[in-house]
Amino acid sequence: MERSHRDATDVFLNLVNLRNIPRDLTLGSPAERLMSRQTRAAIPVSTKLLQTNPKDAQLIRTQLLNKRLILKRHYDISSSPLKPLAEGQVIRMQTPKGYDRLGVVKEVSKKPRSFIIQVDGTSYRRN
Repeated sequence: MERSHRDATDVFLNLVNLRNIPRDLTLGSPAERLMSRQTRAAIPVSTKLLQTNPKDAQLIRTQLLNKRLILKRHYDISSSPLKPLAEGQVIRMQTPKGYDRLGVVKEVSKKPRSFIIQVDGTSYRRN
């Protein structure tokens, strides 16, 4: 989108082109998965490709699930659960400007993964 604004090209035409690009040979493009055909764009396309060609929805669903599981497996290799916060621990609280406010954990809330934090005399419940 930024490139479209920078180059002064049509944003919506670029979105159509992006949706027409196949991500995988068996899965096809997002537009093909949604409408069982390619959509018309500025790039010339054969009229045969504009005809509906339904694919097996269950097969596509399982292939997408397998791709997600592979991505999750790769992500989980380098990730680990966060350590729980303790009462009295100094933390940084995020504001729209960034992590610029220091606070102290006053108590662990009864709600899951929530904490009562005091920043500049004001208490917040954060997760």
